[in-house]
Amino acid sequence: MLTRVEARPGWVDAPGELAEEIRRAFEAGACAVSVPRLGLADADLEKRRAALRDLAQLVGAGPSETVEVRDVGNQAVGTVPAKPAETPAPTEVPAPAEGTPAAGATGGDGPDLEAEHHTDSALVPMPEHYFMLYAVRAPRCGGGERFLRDGRVLRDRLAALPGGPAAVRALTDTPLPMRVPKSMRGPGHTDAKGYYLAPVLGERPLWRWRRDKIEAGLAARPEHENAEVRAAIDLVAGLLADSSDDIRLPIPDDAMLLVDNHVTLHGRTAFTDTERLLLRARFGS
Repeated sequence: MLTRVEARPGWVDAPGELAEEIRRAFEAGACAVSVPRLGLADADLEKRRAALRDLAQLVGAGPSETVEVRDVGNQAVGTVPAKPAETPAPTEVPAPAEGTPAAGATGGDGPDLEAEHHTDSALVPMPEHYFMLYAVRAPRCGGGERFLRDGRVLRDRLAALPGGPAAVRALTDTPLPMRVPKSMRGPGHTDAKGYYLAPVLGERPLWRWRRDKIEAGLAARPEHENAEVRAAIDLVAGLLADSSDDIRLPIPDDAMLLVDNHVTLHGRTAFTDTERLLLRARFGS
């Protein structure tokens, strides 16, 4: 469920009311909250970043958590292929995700490819609870549309399929290997070769989904794959390929989207506008 919340004029001076409305929406079951206009269009970038930091702090960041608001420009994002016949050994370069150039992409001066359904920070022991996207300048090319999938609905759809209950058990009970770049590893986080083992389905987070990382991990560590795991991954991929359950929306200029990263899978359509600029924060660690 996507909930729309309106920002009243002057909220920046007293952000508690807007933050409370957003918290109530998530508590009522929203997987994401959209704010169609924040009223920051005339502010400079630093003032916008400061307003977003204050709001994130009140919505879900802990009292000692430092919220970083980062620019997201025109970095290319690669699609996630189906399971390859042969996969080369993973490198230390993180797999493509929003804000990371894909292999062979032209980076800031080339078209951005579609980002498939995923959850953010799937490689860390506890991913951030929320992420926030604010559009300084939305793409003018008609692309860059967000799509969201409520993971609770996805899990129910999966469980209702023939073979679905077995797939839910396999994704809940079987830790799968995902290789973590050196820059992201912490003490005791990975094994000696840099692999982190975690189930795709859990209680918190509900979903830990990065198909590219899952496929690369299983290609390198085939001992963790079996018929039940393969069938489960393919069932999830098939459900995600059907967009009828997607919540789709653009983020226009001066609009904001907040997503519950523990229950929601998200992605973005391709775009070609090199002037696109978003501000992003992940918080609630």
